[in-house]
Amino acid sequence: MSAIDRAGNAFRIELHDGAPLHAPNILDVRLPWSQLVALELVDIPLAPDVVLILMHRTARTVVEESFHVDFNGGIASGPHSTHTAGGISMDVPAVTMARLKKLKIILGGETLEANFFDRIHIPQLRDLCIELSLRQGWNPRSFTTFVASSTKLEQLALVDSPYHIKNVERTSARLYPQFRLTYLELESLLESTPNIHTLHLPRSILVHATTLEKLANGTLLPSLHVLGATTSSIRNAEEFLIMLTTRMTVVNVENAKRDGVNLDPGPSTFSGIGGGLDEEEVRALTPITSLILKMPFAERNGFLDDVVPKYQPLLGGVDIRVENF
Repeated sequence: MSAIDRAGNAFRIELHDGAPLHAPNILDVRLPWSQLVALELVDIPLAPDVVLILMHRTARTVVEESFHVDFNGGIASGPHSTHTAGGISMDVPAVTMARLKKLKIILGGETLEANFFDRIHIPQLRDLCIELSLRQGWNPRSFTTFVASSTKLEQLALVDSPYHIKNVERTSARLYPQFRLTYLELESLLESTPNIHTLHLPRSILVHATTLEKLANGTLLPSLHVLGATTSSIRNAEEFLIMLTTRMTVVNVENAKRDGVNLDPGPSTFSGIGGGLDEEEVRALTPITSLILKMPFAERNGFLDDVVPKYQPLLGGVDIRVENF
């Protein structure tokens, strides 16, 4: 555990024998909670109600915070816990974090409690990272409303923990469909975050061609600059490049119009360039300048040698990186 207060004092808390601090002790630690500007607790799994209590203690001053939330029935939450098997106790009221701008939260255990994120409001949030270690898989519906209420959000990262990746790899999606998100569920989440400029998606969430088309014509994430995602095939990887070039065409056509020049956008694999957008929305559309694709090592060379060169002249200064798994 580490923390920093407004005076710049740093705290690193351990038990007297040098062992790490554990969940039953955390609420008894004497810290200037109401003075903290940073709090890091990702190494200590905490019951949801304990996390909410700590958020209340730091609600007025903290700017950066990270937690590991354990949904296994309030395990090791100690005598202060009001957590019940049915969810968060009403004894812990909803919390508004007045100054919090950066939040990392690890979700662990079996099943995310549906009302956990409903009790958190962070109006100044700019940077959100959610790491999944739940057995149930991703369920964006549980935090879409929370994300939508954070209207200043600029960066969103969804991360698979090593535990979750192992579950996905050894589990058949046919037998356990909860491990696979539908493209409509993903689009619903992205529609709730129109202002983000940086998006990183986990390996277990694949981007459907329909979603790529909406990214291409700007109906989804018009301010996006950086996109990180996993491909399902070389063809899917090529669809990302088509999306980039189509989106850039929309931007170039609009820029030319402002300069009094009419450009022919030319043919596009994606239909309806700029479709569904009014003039103001098209004007606000920005090109994606950085693309990070994760793909199997066996597909990397074929993609870089045979596919990317076909689109390179159209992509200008776009930074394209490939990461293996």
